[in-house]
Amino acid sequence: MSFVPVAEDSDFPIHNLPYGVFSTKGNPRPRIGVAIGDQILDLSVIKHLFTGPVLSQHQDVFDQPALNSFMGLGQAAWKEARGLLQNLLSASQARLRDDTELRKRAFASQASATMHLPATIGESSLFTRMHTEQLAAQGQAQLEQRPEEPSPRVGGVSATLLQIPLSVSGSLGSLFLFRFSTGSSQNEFLVRRICVVCQACSLGPFRPPLLVLPLRPCLGTGPSPTCGIQVTDGISRPFSRRRLHGLLFLSAPCHQCRSHVQGHREPVDAQLTESLDPLKNNSLFPPAAPPAPGHHHSTFCLYEFDSSKYLMLHLPVGYHGRASSIVVSGTPIRRPKGQMRPDDSKPPVYGACKLLDFELETAFFVGPGNKFGEPIPISKAHEHIFGMVLMNDWSARDIQKWEYVPLGPFLGKSFGTTISPWVVPMDALMPFAVPNQEQDPKPLPYLRHDQPYTFDINLSVTLKGEGMNQAATICRSNFKYMYWTVLQQLTHHSVNGCNLRPGDLLASGTISGPEPESFGCMLELSWRGTRAIELGNGQTRKFLLDGDEVIITGQCQGDGYRIGFGQCVGKVLPALSAA
Repeated sequence: MSFVPVAEDSDFPIHNLPYGVFSTKGNPRPRIGVAIGDQILDLSVIKHLFTGPVLSQHQDVFDQPALNSFMGLGQAAWKEARGLLQNLLSASQARLRDDTELRKRAFASQASATMHLPATIGESSLFTRMHTEQLAAQGQAQLEQRPEEPSPRVGGVSATLLQIPLSVSGSLGSLFLFRFSTGSSQNEFLVRRICVVCQACSLGPFRPPLLVLPLRPCLGTGPSPTCGIQVTDGISRPFSRRRLHGLLFLSAPCHQCRSHVQGHREPVDAQLTESLDPLKNNSLFPPAAPPAPGHHHSTFCLYEFDSSKYLMLHLPVGYHGRASSIVVSGTPIRRPKGQMRPDDSKPPVYGACKLLDFELETAFFVGPGNKFGEPIPISKAHEHIFGMVLMNDWSARDIQKWEYVPLGPFLGKSFGTTISPWVVPMDALMPFAVPNQEQDPKPLPYLRHDQPYTFDINLSVTLKGEGMNQAATICRSNFKYMYWTVLQQLTHHSVNGCNLRPGDLLASGTISGPEPESFGCMLELSWRGTRAIELGNGQTRKFLLDGDEVIITGQCQGDGYRIGFGQCVGKVLPALSAA
């Protein structure tokens, strides 16, 4: 317990002691501090107390306007500093507690302080999370059937449909994970929805009970590592349980085609059209009788999805971001302008982003770097990670969609990224480490580690629009859903010999969980703009409006205390008017 009063719901008990950079009206010079309760301990004032074997030679690092020099000293210095600070702030230690003059100079109220970026960020890299396609490919228990969705049983065969929205770009349409079980055997399929008439991807979600899949189980005899699936066009093939496959299927006519079914160039069986109509049909499996030749449901086909060939299951994919536009919490974000192509049949246009989004992320700061050309082995990766912050990696979805192919994000991401001001040290997070996600296929040897290094960090996003009395919670997620660990991300970043430096910032990618309320961006929460997100009192959103304020928080819950990150806040300003 600390002699500094700490409320029970404070993010900053003595167990935490995150580092930040602050200034005050009385002393506008940015300097390093540690958060305790609602106070900041100014380390530049007490630097002379760091007399341990490492820091006695480096007391000047606490006189710097950024944490880079301290970050670069490494774990021995970090542990020495943390041990001293916990001792100094302890209620049982008189050194700081009873020195009234020193306490007066050393403490500042957080409410009266201005927070700055904690480090001079030389380089920023952002990892792309396991998106919808990868979530399906994992086949882990985190993708579980939602309670309101039935799990029909046909002839002793259990079939579960898991509905997940498509993240990022638009060529695949809506993706689903179909889980097919026979006794102890289980097969999983990626599913894509196609309009029965125009053969185009049908965007937007629909309720699983309304789906028709013309599948008949071919159970065979005796135990077998494979399960045959018979499709109505007569195709039959065995599938290995160790692989994932996809089923491309036709659904009811899309909205644009519904009124033109009878005029389609190919014959459409009236009974089939009715059976595929989601307003009338409530069956998962249609009759097993084969269709007449030429009817649309004879075009159902299988395509194989082999996880062993899927890039993001083998390595943590990332890209380099723009460090200059990373801002500290509280900095407004201007709605960006750029090129978009809202109508694929017309040329691109220039204007203000209409599909502005947040992304719930965390990020970690690099401590000591590595020499140019010398990778960091995964056994040493933890020695190079200083601590973590919250991040909102703002996204202009319409700009991003147009520019994304072939080289990935650019102007759709570089206009602004917000981070929380307090860097939570890894030692404060280690009590909340949980087992890492099971990874299948097994990563290459340079990415393998057994140390639990993912964390039970409860994350939430609230949104407060203009005229709203209070913010509405629109997302609750958890860092433990991440597929790749930060050790793997750091190791992979350096495996080619890339030299990292103290203060470099590496971001997690969007943190989405298995349930709709845990989706970590509005693109997913609104199912690509097809569903309104309820904010209460008649307010809804699909994407961010001018004046919207997004607040990200994160905490680890301990026994009678919590380790928090503070807030990561940004408010959307209107785009600049044309000159």
